[in-house]
Amino acid sequence: MEKTVFKPFVPSGTDMKELSLKALILGIIMAVILGAANAYLGMKAGLTVAATFPAAVVAMAALRAFNGTILEENIARTTASVGEALIAGAIFTIPAFVISGVWEELHYWESTAIMLIGGVLGVLFVIILRSRSPISGKCCCCRNCQSRPGWTNRCSLRFQRDGACCSMGII
Repeated sequence: MEKTVFKPFVPSGTDMKELSLKALILGIIMAVILGAANAYLGMKAGLTVAATFPAAVVAMAALRAFNGTILEENIARTTASVGEALIAGAIFTIPAFVISGVWEELHYWESTAIMLIGGVLGVLFVIILRSRSPISGKCCCCRNCQSRPGWTNRCSLRFQRDGACCSMGII
């Protein structure tokens, strides 16, 4: 097999905004919305879905209006993805603590603190490890973000597919 040379999409010498207020706010809003949907699905059906792809598409579309960079899109997507994954962990673990008798009652503030710390650490570790770990979901989302020049067709197609799936789920 040939050894291919890795060439990053954003060279290391590039001075581009990554951790900005608009990316964090968008990520937090998406984390709340996607987390609520994931919590409902997890409690109703007993399984959760990854929100990385929808978060990548929404971040790409929303930050385009604010002249966001690809790195800001990555922060928004990562924040949303970690937030919804945190909810998935919470809806299965917290009831298990109560049912197994480890907790006599629900410890709201302890649970909230654990999830907040876990969420912040998750975002920070993903930022640090992003370039060192070839995770397929990350790579696919990165390909979505790299398609920005022709984003309109791809985003509208993705939104149409998501809308059709959502409509079928409601019926």
